[in-house]
Amino acid sequence: MRARGRPARERAAGVVGPLRPLTLEELARRASMSVRTLSRRFRQETGVTPIRWLTHQRIQQACRLLEGTDLPVDTIAARTGFGTGSAMRQRFRETIGVSPRAYRATFRGTVQSAEPTRQAGGPDTTPV
Repeated sequence: MRARGRPARERAAGVVGPLRPLTLEELARRASMSVRTLSRRFRQETGVTPIRWLTHQRIQQACRLLEGTDLPVDTIAARTGFGTGSAMRQRFRETIGVSPRAYRATFRGTVQSAEPTRQAGGPDTTPV
């Protein structure tokens, strides 16, 4: 079933725009549906709840920002609608399995090695 000819997911996506903190009530109001109708139709069309879908959209945007910028996590959290860095860190770890910092380091190939590095041609300074 589609309200006004558009799927519920498309209507919800239209209000996400710049990702910012949104409530289910606001999504429903902007989609011209009741909360119950939006939730039911959204789940029928996508298989997930609107809030879970929105969190996934925010995580995807956060990943893009972590991969492509040097913005601090708190700034990324604000830009993606998580509100605070701690809220983003919690959701990010639950969804991706690592912290935003670890994700950025892994993506950029800057994971710190446990072994000391040597300069080419220099003496081995590794303790024995």
